[in-house]
Amino acid sequence: QHGSSPEIHKQLGHEQGKLSNLRNTVDNSPCHKCHLLRKHERVEERVQREQRKLKVVNRMLSEEHDTYWRRFVNIYNLLRESEYLDEGDKPTRRGELTAQLRTENEYAMAEVLLSQGVLDDLTAPQFAGAISALLNDSNRENLFVKFRLSTEAIQALQKVDLLYKRVDKLQHKHRVDVPLTLNPVASALVEAWAQGCTWER
Repeated sequence: QHGSSPEIHKQLGHEQGKLSNLRNTVDNSPCHKCHLLRKHERVEERVQREQRKLKVVNRMLSEEHDTYWRRFVNIYNLLRESEYLDEGDKPTRRGELTAQLRTENEYAMAEVLLSQGVLDDLTAPQFAGAISALLNDSNRENLFVKFRLSTEAIQALQKVDLLYKRVDKLQHKHRVDVPLTLNPVASALVEAWAQGCTWER
């Protein structure tokens, strides 16, 4: 029911006439009589689906690119503040050392190596044991309980722990999310090996 208004009936008749004309146009179209019409329609539907997928992939790629760029800028700002890069963005002596390191967190490792009074007074075996704690990210239990890390190496790792607090604060300031490793699970074994302990022991 559309009411008794003549205007409404007139408008309704006009719209129905437009719909009828449109149907006639479609029915009389050469494409409508083409035996490949359904095939073409399926191809068009597939094209539209693939275009939608491509749009999603492009958006994801753009977001990923933005993520890597932000990470690069964050690390750059951290290195500038820590004087690993000079005003011309060239590596300083500290930066050149860092570029030679291969660890999960080269910046943190360089800070430890370059900080006075942290590892300076250690013997070679003690140094090896301490450094292994900065490289070992294993979560396994300590299986080397019969070995004891030297007091000097333990004290050095305590200094590293304090230094890491400052490093972590700087990384957090610049939104650099790189873990700090300090795991002495095998340090005593490494120190004993560096001292000449045989595997048979």
